[in-house]
Amino acid sequence: MTGFALFWIGLMCQFTPFCGILGMIFPGLEFFQGFCFLFVVVGTFTLALSAFFLVVGLCWSCTRGYAALVFIVLGLLGDLVMFAGFWFIVGWWILSAAVLYIYFSWAPDNYSSPYLQDLGNFYKPSHDVNDWMDAAKRGGESFQAETVDLVKNIPGGKEAVEAGDKMFSSLSSSKEETKETASGAI
Repeated sequence: MTGFALFWIGLMCQFTPFCGILGMIFPGLEFFQGFCFLFVVVGTFTLALSAFFLVVGLCWSCTRGYAALVFIVLGLLGDLVMFAGFWFIVGWWILSAAVLYIYFSWAPDNYSSPYLQDLGNFYKPSHDVNDWMDAAKRGGESFQAETVDLVKNIPGGKEAVEAGDKMFSSLSSSKEETKETASGAI
Protein backbone atom coordinates (compact mmCIF):
# COMPACT_ATOMS: atom_id res chain seq x y z
CA MET A 1 0.00 0.00 0.00
CA THR A 2 2.88 2.35 0.72
CA GLY A 3 4.26 1.71 -2.76
CA PHE A 4 0.87 2.57 -4.26
CA ALA A 5 0.69 5.82 -2.26
CA LEU A 6 4.23 6.85 -3.25
CA PHE A 7 3.51 6.00 -6.90
CA TRP A 8 0.36 8.14 -6.80
CA ILE A 9 2.16 11.08 -5.21
CA GLY A 10 4.93 10.79 -7.81
CA LEU A 11 2.41 10.82 -10.65
CA MET A 12 0.68 13.87 -9.16
CA CYS A 13 4.00 15.69 -8.93
CA GLN A 14 4.68 14.88 -12.57
CA PHE A 15 1.27 15.84 -14.01
CA THR A 16 0.33 18.89 -11.91
CA PRO A 17 2.60 21.29 -13.90
CA PHE A 18 0.65 20.43 -17.05
CA CYS A 19 -2.32 22.40 -15.68
CA GLY A 20 -0.42 25.65 -16.14
CA ILE A 21 0.82 24.66 -19.60
CA LEU A 22 -2.65 23.66 -20.80
CA GLY A 23 -4.08 26.86 -19.33
CA MET A 24 -1.63 28.90 -21.44
CA ILE A 25 -2.33 26.89 -24.59
CA PHE A 26 -6.14 27.02 -24.20
CA PRO A 27 -6.86 30.26 -22.26
CA GLY A 28 -10.56 30.29 -23.15
CA LEU A 29 -11.40 26.91 -21.64
CA GLU A 30 -13.06 27.09 -18.23
CA PHE A 31 -11.82 23.57 -17.55
CA PHE A 32 -8.35 24.80 -16.72
CA GLN A 33 -9.46 27.68 -14.47
CA GLY A 34 -9.50 25.60 -11.30
CA PHE A 35 -10.65 22.09 -12.01
CA CYS A 36 -7.47 20.88 -13.64
CA PHE A 37 -5.90 19.97 -10.31
CA LEU A 38 -8.99 17.91 -9.44
CA PHE A 39 -8.74 16.04 -12.71
CA VAL A 40 -5.01 15.50 -12.18
CA VAL A 41 -5.69 14.02 -8.74
CA VAL A 42 -8.49 11.81 -10.05
CA GLY A 43 -6.57 10.74 -13.14
CA THR A 44 -3.33 9.96 -11.35
CA PHE A 45 -5.19 8.08 -8.61
CA THR A 46 -6.93 5.96 -11.22
CA LEU A 47 -3.71 5.40 -13.15
CA ALA A 48 -1.82 4.45 -9.98
CA LEU A 49 -4.60 2.14 -8.79
CA SER A 50 -4.90 0.39 -12.14
CA ALA A 51 -1.10 -0.06 -12.29
CA PHE A 52 -1.22 -1.43 -8.72
CA PHE A 53 -3.94 -3.90 -9.74
CA LEU A 54 -1.88 -5.01 -12.74
CA VAL A 55 1.27 -5.53 -10.65
CA VAL A 56 -0.63 -7.50 -7.98
CA GLY A 57 -2.33 -9.55 -10.69
CA LEU A 58 0.97 -10.37 -12.37
CA CYS A 59 2.59 -11.27 -9.05
CA TRP A 60 -0.31 -13.55 -8.13
CA SER A 61 -0.61 -15.12 -11.58
CA CYS A 62 1.54 -18.11 -10.60
CA THR A 63 -0.09 -18.87 -7.25
CA ARG A 64 -3.67 -17.55 -7.35
CA GLY A 65 -4.72 -17.63 -10.96
CA TYR A 66 -8.37 -16.63 -10.65
CA ALA A 67 -7.70 -13.85 -8.14
CA ALA A 68 -4.91 -12.62 -10.43
CA LEU A 69 -7.34 -12.59 -13.33
CA VAL A 70 -9.71 -10.38 -11.34
CA PHE A 71 -6.91 -7.90 -10.61
CA ILE A 72 -5.58 -7.93 -14.19
CA VAL A 73 -9.03 -7.32 -15.70
CA LEU A 74 -9.68 -4.45 -13.26
CA GLY A 75 -6.24 -2.98 -14.00
CA LEU A 76 -6.69 -3.09 -17.77
CA LEU A 77 -10.21 -1.70 -17.48
CA GLY A 78 -8.87 1.15 -15.33
CA ASP A 79 -6.32 2.00 -17.99
CA LEU A 80 -9.05 2.06 -20.64
CA VAL A 81 -11.45 4.32 -18.71
CA MET A 82 -8.71 6.94 -18.41
CA PHE A 83 -9.66 8.06 -21.92
CA ALA A 84 -13.43 7.95 -21.37
CA GLY A 85 -13.92 10.83 -18.95
CA PHE A 86 -14.51 11.68 -15.31
CA TRP A 87 -17.81 9.84 -14.79
CA PHE A 88 -16.47 6.64 -16.33
CA ILE A 89 -13.53 6.87 -13.92
CA VAL A 90 -15.88 7.26 -10.96
CA GLY A 91 -17.90 4.32 -12.29
CA TRP A 92 -14.70 2.25 -12.47
CA TRP A 93 -13.93 3.10 -8.85
CA ILE A 94 -17.38 1.92 -7.78
CA LEU A 95 -17.14 -1.19 -9.97
CA SER A 96 -13.68 -2.04 -8.64
CA ALA A 97 -14.73 -1.64 -5.02
CA ALA A 98 -17.81 -3.80 -5.60
CA VAL A 99 -15.93 -6.53 -7.48
CA LEU A 100 -13.14 -6.68 -4.89
CA TYR A 101 -15.62 -6.82 -2.00
CA ILE A 102 -17.78 -9.47 -3.65
CA TYR A 103 -14.89 -11.66 -4.86
CA PHE A 104 -12.63 -11.49 -1.81
CA SER A 105 -15.04 -10.98 1.08
CA TRP A 106 -18.68 -11.77 0.43
CA ALA A 107 -18.53 -14.70 -2.01
CA PRO A 108 -15.98 -16.87 -0.10
CA ASP A 109 -18.18 -16.61 3.00
CA ASN A 110 -21.32 -17.63 1.13
CA TYR A 111 -20.10 -20.06 -1.55
CA SER A 112 -17.60 -22.87 -1.79
CA SER A 113 -15.89 -22.87 -5.16
CA PRO A 114 -12.36 -23.50 -6.44
CA TYR A 115 -12.68 -20.27 -8.44
CA LEU A 116 -12.92 -18.17 -5.29
CA GLN A 117 -9.58 -17.41 -3.67
CA ASP A 118 -9.13 -15.33 -0.57
CA LEU A 119 -6.47 -12.73 0.11
CA GLY A 120 -4.60 -15.03 2.48
CA ASN A 121 -3.60 -14.58 6.09
CA PHE A 122 -2.55 -11.21 7.38
CA TYR A 123 -0.53 -11.83 10.49
CA LYS A 124 -0.57 -9.17 13.16
CA PRO A 125 2.87 -8.47 14.59
CA SER A 126 3.29 -9.26 18.24
CA HIS A 127 4.65 -6.78 20.74
CA ASP A 128 5.94 -9.52 23.02
CA VAL A 129 9.73 -9.89 23.05
CA ASN A 130 9.48 -13.64 23.66
CA ASP A 131 7.50 -14.07 20.43
CA TRP A 132 10.23 -12.23 18.55
CA MET A 133 12.91 -14.38 20.20
CA ASP A 134 11.03 -17.58 19.31
CA ALA A 135 10.62 -16.43 15.71
CA ALA A 136 14.32 -15.58 15.47
CA LYS A 137 15.27 -18.96 16.97
CA ARG A 138 13.01 -20.84 14.54
CA GLY A 139 14.39 -18.81 11.65
CA GLY A 140 17.97 -19.62 12.69
CA GLU A 141 17.21 -23.32 13.08
CA SER A 142 15.53 -23.42 9.68
CA PHE A 143 18.47 -21.59 8.07
CA GLN A 144 20.90 -24.04 9.70
CA ALA A 145 18.90 -27.07 8.52
CA GLU A 146 18.70 -25.73 4.95
CA THR A 147 22.44 -24.97 4.93
CA VAL A 148 23.29 -28.45 6.19
CA ASP A 149 21.06 -29.98 3.50
CA LEU A 150 22.77 -27.83 0.89
CA VAL A 151 26.24 -28.89 2.05
CA LYS A 152 25.18 -32.55 2.07
CA ASN A 153 24.36 -32.31 -1.64
CA ILE A 154 27.90 -31.20 -2.48
CA PRO A 155 30.26 -34.11 -3.31
CA GLY A 156 31.97 -35.03 -0.04
CA GLY A 157 29.63 -32.78 1.90
CA LYS A 158 27.81 -35.58 3.68
CA GLU A 159 31.06 -36.86 5.17
CA ALA A 160 32.04 -33.32 6.19
CA VAL A 161 28.72 -32.79 7.97
CA GLU A 162 29.04 -36.15 9.78
CA ALA A 163 32.61 -35.30 10.85
CA GLY A 164 31.43 -31.90 12.09
CA ASP A 165 28.58 -33.48 14.04
CA LYS A 166 30.98 -36.00 15.59
CA MET A 167 33.42 -33.24 16.55
CA PHE A 168 30.63 -31.05 17.95
CA SER A 169 29.22 -33.92 20.02
CA SER A 170 32.68 -34.75 21.42
CA LEU A 171 33.25 -31.07 22.31
CA SER A 172 29.89 -30.77 24.03
CA SER A 173 30.46 -34.01 26.00
CA SER A 174 33.92 -32.80 27.14
CA LYS A 175 32.40 -29.51 28.30
CA GLU A 176 29.79 -31.42 30.32
CA GLU A 177 32.54 -33.58 31.88
CA THR A 178 34.49 -30.44 32.77
CA LYS A 179 31.40 -28.92 34.42
CA GLU A 180 30.76 -32.13 36.40
CA THR A 181 34.41 -32.30 37.50
CA ALA A 182 34.37 -28.65 38.52
CA SER A 183 31.11 -29.00 40.46
CA GLY A 184 32.36 -32.18 42.16
CA ALA A 185 35.57 -30.45 43.25
CA ILE A 186 33.67 -27.69 45.02
